[in-house]
Amino acid sequence: MAVNRRKLLHVRFGFAIAHTIAFLTVTVSFTAHAVVRAVSLGATGGEGAVAQELLATPWFGATLLMSAAWGVGLLIHLTGSILGRGWED
Repeated sequence: MAVNRRKLLHVRFGFAIAHTIAFLTVTVSFTAHAVVRAVSLGATGGEGAVAQELLATPWFGATLLMSAAWGVGLLIHLTGSILGRGWED
């Protein structure tokens, strides 16, 4: 966003779109990584190992809390963009 600031200013809702793409990229990658870890651990470690891995390690916070906090920020950003510029041309 910092490098392409001038280009994003010329696109309607450019910063909101860039923010949404960054949110989806990071959130999906963290969640996919946690799912792959859980599936691989479930295949080798048993039922309790998956719950222990997801709830007692930083992955729980990284996947849920980070996504929730960033999602609230994204929602505020999108709301502000719509209220500030509106949908009309």
